Amino acid sequence: MSESNRPLDLGGTFDLGEMRDVERAHIDKTPGRDSADPAALSRLIATFVDSHLNNGNADTMAACVFVHSPDLVADKALSGAEKDHHHLLRKSPYSPFGRLHFVAAGGHRAVSLERDCEDPEKLHDWLDEKGLLDRPIIWARPQDKALTYYPLGFADEDSAIDAALLAPQHVTKASVEEALAIFHDTVTLLPRPMPRLWHAPALHVPCEYTEKRIQEALEIALWMRFHKGRVEREREFPGSKIDFVIWDRPNGKLEPGCALELKVLREKHFGEPAHIAKKCYPATNTKAVNKGIKQAAFARNELGAPIAIMAAFDMRQLDCDKIMKTTKAFANAQNVECHRFHMMTSNNDYREKTMPTPSAVVSPQLPKTAKLPKKK
Repeated sequence: MSESNRPLDLGGTFDLGEMRDVERAHIDKTPGRDSADPAALSRLIATFVDSHLNNGNADTMAACVFVHSPDLVADKALSGAEKDHHHLLRKSPYSPFGRLHFVAAGGHRAVSLERDCEDPEKLHDWLDEKGLLDRPIIWARPQDKALTYYPLGFADEDSAIDAALLAPQHVTKASVEEALAIFHDTVTLLPRPMPRLWHAPALHVPCEYTEKRIQEALEIALWMRFHKGRVEREREFPGSKIDFVIWDRPNGKLEPGCALELKVLREKHFGEPAHIAKKCYPATNTKAVNKGIKQAAFARNELGAPIAIMAAFDMRQLDCDKIMKTTKAFANAQNVECHRFHMMTSNNDYREKTMPTPSAVVSPQLPKTAKLPKKK
């Protein structure tokens, strides 16, 4: 029997080659370092759902829900689930639609029950009745071609992250730039509970390890867009590293498509208490951008990838492009694409900065008052 179709001790027939491509999905009895993270599971679910969408008519498919389960035995008894299987990693015609699934860490085990998942109010009530409102869940709606990830549970709509169930994209400069722009619009543009990036927005103080939090959230978005290939996080090289390598599969074989480095531009450093947080000087931010350009160029050259991108998430008070202009010549010399995404501190901040300035508003011309003829 070939290695790719060897039955494993967890049951079922798995494609080992495919599992190696999904780097953080484990079938080990002891999950890997982040396979227990519900966020890591979401990208695997997106891949799984999309594979079924490509094999049928999405307009006829019912919504389905995946609930993170730390204890499948308890959840099976709680919900009355009848089907016990390993569908997320198995080559199988089993359809996930019209069902609610409890999924274990790593995606290697699941239990399911048939349930109408179309109506959010009914779904909310059922989860509330079972005491599951605070569980991370993923709600897939094929007819809307949408997937929503609730990292803090179905009750917390403010933490939800929406993603389009698009056909998997090939890795091009345009597709990576579009993925970054959508991620910024939906995740980093305004403060949100998850991922929490601002420690004190009004004082322009970021959270501790902000870049790492952005990186973890962006990994989910990249997996949803480029699951035809692979998204590798924190690839290390001798004397350097890169935040992401996005792999493509143009001819059935994985090839490096893009080296992507993230940097965060700060008004202030993290500090506790927030009101005494230290200022971050322009030279520090400029140095970070130049370092990011070097990292992206080095990784691209080492891998033989065609694309290198440096994305700067800007948490400074002023929406200013001076640093990017200062470093443009160096980026051009290294053939690295650079993009800056300004982050706002509140909805009011967004409204004020997107409204036209008073000088740009044309006052309406009022009709002149007719003068009465003078009496003779």
